[in-house]
Amino acid sequence: MESKRPVCGPGKYPERPVSGPGSGTEKIVGILRSELTREEIEYYGLRYIEGETIRKEILIAQEYVISHCEEDLTWEILAEVSDLSPGYLQKLYRKWCRLRLRDFQNLCRMEKAAGYLEETTLSVKEICSAVGMKSTSYFSSLFRQVYGLSPKEYRHIYGGCPKRYRQIYG
Repeated sequence: MESKRPVCGPGKYPERPVSGPGSGTEKIVGILRSELTREEIEYYGLRYIEGETIRKEILIAQEYVISHCEEDLTWEILAEVSDLSPGYLQKLYRKWCRLRLRDFQNLCRMEKAAGYLEETTLSVKEICSAVGMKSTSYFSSLFRQVYGLSPKEYRHIYGGCPKRYRQIYG
């Protein structure tokens, strides 16, 4: 069943599963066995550079960000996961990635939050915490930037149980 949620704003990435089948290391290994298409490159939020092959370490780092977006990530953590030095990983990341690390991580957090809003009855504050953000106001502001709606408006349109039903059926 296709998701009802809109694509993450103009010029952003196509929807992708943050977890579940079809994500994780298996997907990276599968992609690395063949040439990446332009669509697959953009799926990971990367630049398409004609005639150049993406280093697998960048894909590993991006997939790690996608699957661990709620954690506080540092270059040291990503470097350890991708078996590169933090400085060299930053250099490669700047060359290949369209967004800064923190921006990409926040985009992944917003996709995860949209999923929570569609599928759960968690409050906005609980979702903010679940996706690793400390400030509810910053979370709401960022969510509005990405989706063009507040989290509450998004839930009202795309799913989730309204608060009054949650209070009644608890």
